[in-house]
Amino acid sequence: MMKNRSAMHAVRTGMRFVNVIGIAVAATLSVIATSSMTKTQTSSDALPVCGPQKTGAPMFITADCVDPILKEAVIDVDEWSDTPERHRYVNGHFAGTGSRFSFYFPPPEKFQGRFFQTTHQLLTSENADPGSIAFAIASGGYAVQSLPGSTVRIASVAEAFEGRDPSLGGYRVNAAAAKFSRVLAAKMYGNRRFYGYISGGSGGAFQVIASLQNSSGVWDGGVPYVMGTPQAIPNVFTARIHALRVLKNKFPQIMDAVDPGGIRDMYAGLNEEERDALKEATLMGFPRHSLNRMHEDKLHHV
Repeated sequence: MMKNRSAMHAVRTGMRFVNVIGIAVAATLSVIATSSMTKTQTSSDALPVCGPQKTGAPMFITADCVDPILKEAVIDVDEWSDTPERHRYVNGHFAGTGSRFSFYFPPPEKFQGRFFQTTHQLLTSENADPGSIAFAIASGGYAVQSLPGSTVRIASVAEAFEGRDPSLGGYRVNAAAAKFSRVLAAKMYGNRRFYGYISGGSGGAFQVIASLQNSSGVWDGGVPYVMGTPQAIPNVFTARIHALRVLKNKFPQIMDAVDPGGIRDMYAGLNEEERDALKEATLMGFPRHSLNRMHEDKLHHV
């Protein structure tokens, strides 16, 4: 009897041991399977890392490479909004950088296969303004805007001397946002050809140029405008302020001359200095029919 009980106890103990081992093995296999699935789902693992085209050159971004710093996009918000137009709003960030992005996808029936991205070096938010969103949707596209993190962007002379990589805020964050927007667009609208365009003024114009010069397959075109070059100050603003100072008492008669029904000669009644100042301002690009705007700026007291 005692032998039978001992035998039964040994069997039960062995069964419990087998069960424990089985559970442990199953758990281990589950962890291995989960890790394998996670790695498989991270498509960037199989893509080449972006790098310079030659020694000493800035990083070159292609449609198929992965930025080593901006490789993990995280979505924080994904919801629909009716302002200013019906759209799907996606907001997120690139892990470990503080850099953020926002996308504004219109309903499929309004999408015509393009996106519009705006940029400026002094942006304080990744959220696009209502006008940019409305323009993109009305033009058959979605809007993209990104914001370099405070630790990577260069927004002042002091930050430029901190050794920060200018390529991150210059074009790499924009490129990473544009590329990730294409991934989400393909899921929403189908895997098709999307055409992307980037634009920016002042310092943003330099970002547009840097983006197009240092990438391939990210955008299809760009519009840099009102570039913030050193020549812009003496060649544009100085000429305008000089005209405001010299012509401060002559704007009413100048506008009478160029307005409909006027004598059409805006130089009539001006002395040599006044004529030269007016001619310089208009030759430097100020429209003659908008001279009243110059007068209304209240800078004619300079």
